[in-house]
Amino acid sequence: MRLPDFICVGPGRTGTTWLHAALSGQVGLPLRVKETRFWGQYYYKGIEWYADHFRHCDPTLPAGETCPYFATPGARERIARHIPKCKIIVTLREPVDRSYSQYRTLCKMGLIHGSFEEALKHPRIAETNRYAFHVSEWIRLFGANVKVLLFDDLRRDPQSFLDQVCDFIGIARIRLEGKRIRTGDINSDRYLPRTRRISRRVGRIMNLMHEKRAYRTMNFLDRIGFWDFWLTGRKTFAPLGSETAARLREQFLPEIDALEKLTSLDLEAWRQSSGAVDRWLEAAPEPKRGSYRPGGRELAAIALALVPLATGAVPDGLDLATMRFTPRVATSVLEADGDDYDDGGVLALG
Repeated sequence: MRLPDFICVGPGRTGTTWLHAALSGQVGLPLRVKETRFWGQYYYKGIEWYADHFRHCDPTLPAGETCPYFATPGARERIARHIPKCKIIVTLREPVDRSYSQYRTLCKMGLIHGSFEEALKHPRIAETNRYAFHVSEWIRLFGANVKVLLFDDLRRDPQSFLDQVCDFIGIARIRLEGKRIRTGDINSDRYLPRTRRISRRVGRIMNLMHEKRAYRTMNFLDRIGFWDFWLTGRKTFAPLGSETAARLREQFLPEIDALEKLTSLDLEAWRQSSGAVDRWLEAAPEPKRGSYRPGGRELAAIALALVPLATGAVPDGLDLATMRFTPRVATSVLEADGDDYDDGGVLALG
């Protein structure tokens, strides 16, 4: 049974998508998916389910995953139980910058609304920002097998950042000149969602497909811009105001001090006003709205996603992985309380 030799646990919005793209082809990675979400959301499926994602990996190369388990309850203890010698990569980003990036993502998926400052109390954002606590817990369980890197270094010198990762996981250094990593691999959400109701429905469809391991269908829909079409509107998020950023940065100073003491990293730049907060946001690609002409199988994939999106129901007997359908009873799994249209607050960023 093949299990990972290393896991990049994030947290999210710290360059994990970029790292996955950079490592692709040089190490073993989960088949057709970046994040299995196993150690958190899908742990109940069993370790064999997880190991099956790595069955294709070259046994002569390290295998790994990039998935934001950084603050996922129970994840590190589970990894330590099953893979005690696993190498753990933590990538950290200035907390205001990272929080605003995560806020945009949660808004896009319809999981949060209101102003950015209000959203800082959301458990997904607030818990992740406990950098010192979570890093110390990873070190407690994995000791010297924990490598802490900074998103700032990825921005400043991507090659040096990647070299550190390669040295840590034990592979030959990868020259970025030979890698074609798209701007989209930065994964910066720039556009406001169409409506909260649509975003929440799309999110449930994506989760259902992920649970069924319908990765091929999900990837196809991503390539033709299906997800972006439904998740993104035409309006962009407003820039984070400098006064708001400075006020919030002041609140994070105790956390920054504790992390600096724990890791011996120089975090002085995190204490200063940053003009780079929106740099990658501004470089984010336009939503995919291409003129691709799908074939019959591809049209079936689009239909399977459109029907529940429009009706709020996923037919029972639908196999998302093979796109085969045995009609039985429609099951409404996409509707939930709070699926209201929401246009309030997301622009009020101070």
